[in-house]
Amino acid sequence: MTPSTTLANRPSIAPLNTPLPGYQSIETFGSGAGHHRAICDDNLNVLTELHKTGEVFDFIFIDPPYNTGRSRDAYQNRFDSQQWQADLLERLRASQRVLSLSGAMALTIDSRSLSDALAVVEQFITRRSGWWYQLITMTTNPSGSAMKGFRRSHEFIICIHPASGGPQPTKLGDHWGHTSDKKVAGTVQWNRLLKSGIGHTAQSSPGCFYPIYIDRATGTVVGIGEPVSPESYEKFNDPDRGIATCWPIRKDGTLGRWRVAAGTARELLERGFVTTGRLVRGDEHKTAIKYLTSGIVDKIDRGEFQVTDYDETTGAAIVESDQDPSVLPTTVWTVPSHNYSVYGSWLLRKLVPQCAFSHPKSIYAMEDLLRFYAANPDARILDLYAGSGTIAHATMLLNSTDGGSRDTTSITLNEVAKQGHVPGNKSGVFHGVLVPRLAAASSGTTKAKKPVAGDYEFPLRGAMADGLAGSVEVLVPVDSAS
Repeated sequence: MTPSTTLANRPSIAPLNTPLPGYQSIETFGSGAGHHRAICDDNLNVLTELHKTGEVFDFIFIDPPYNTGRSRDAYQNRFDSQQWQADLLERLRASQRVLSLSGAMALTIDSRSLSDALAVVEQFITRRSGWWYQLITMTTNPSGSAMKGFRRSHEFIICIHPASGGPQPTKLGDHWGHTSDKKVAGTVQWNRLLKSGIGHTAQSSPGCFYPIYIDRATGTVVGIGEPVSPESYEKFNDPDRGIATCWPIRKDGTLGRWRVAAGTARELLERGFVTTGRLVRGDEHKTAIKYLTSGIVDKIDRGEFQVTDYDETTGAAIVESDQDPSVLPTTVWTVPSHNYSVYGSWLLRKLVPQCAFSHPKSIYAMEDLLRFYAANPDARILDLYAGSGTIAHATMLLNSTDGGSRDTTSITLNEVAKQGHVPGNKSGVFHGVLVPRLAAASSGTTKAKKPVAGDYEFPLRGAMADGLAGSVEVLVPVDSAS
């Protein structure tokens, strides 16, 4: 896209499921809102085909090789500096051709290649009227990595925008901390009522196994029943054809429990503090039940949060804080959930045990980045160097949190350490890490059919074993699809 590009001469936007010339689908899994394509090829080849088909993206994430010179990394990291800059510039220019007019790109890099990356970005925006960028410093390793002098604990995000683009203020959780005079955000979060983690079984708290009744047409919670024995719940029928009965049943079919006792749930319901997530049409009893935690209720009672209205359909309370919860933080991000070791490497190994992928990013750091640049619930996101698939996974998580249907396209070569790029090797990055990760995130089980351990956090949003909605399609070049 040149500065003279207008909506009139912009190619029509193709749907994400448009066939991509030269590529063949070899696997599909998952269902629900959001379509996620994983493509195994050089990203420059894919960008060319995406441009031909008229596809346009709202946000493009670029995580190139950091060019550290280390041979142990799966990615090629031993480029000549000039060649590295030339390759990156070529991909920035190709990415611009599939970027929406108000879209944005974000490029991550560490201090060793920062000067090279900034030189490329400066060259890229110089000939593009109104384009601008910002440099974000993000703490990713609080304990620091050994190096000459001070320990390195951060990396950088270069956010690149056209004249009409930029980050959008968003609601941030309390884990973002405080500024000098106020909290970064006073976010009101609805949590799932279904208990996850330790003590989640029906037997662990019998008083928390009871039916919740919802209106099939509107999703309104209309009543809460008495606790029953888990062994006898199947004897209970829906009280009316228009009412669905929701039990605390986990995605794997096991009996769970609600987080609060029936009496407490009724008190919360009377105040508008119990509601439903997105209504599952035709299978209403699977609709998620949400509630406001005691911490939020306490803030309401203290006057820190206010109930300003009630939803006309569901009766759920609309809660706001004294401060505007939608903010843009500073250019220095020091957030516990952005720890790459804990929420990148450790989390990835829960999904793909024995995974040896180097330096995956924190899923919560990427989710926060998406909140700023893909706030539109129908946004289309392109991950140019997808690696382990963190962006696609973070998008699935964000969709499940806010009811969005964002789509992603993730591109990576099938790097195999020492051997290079081997398209069909099952131990390569694409086939051995990215695809298994998305499969585990979708189903909630590992390749060995074991439930994925742990919960999604910041805020607590349920067990990883419950899986995430979204359909996934795996594409490879036609000549390697044997």
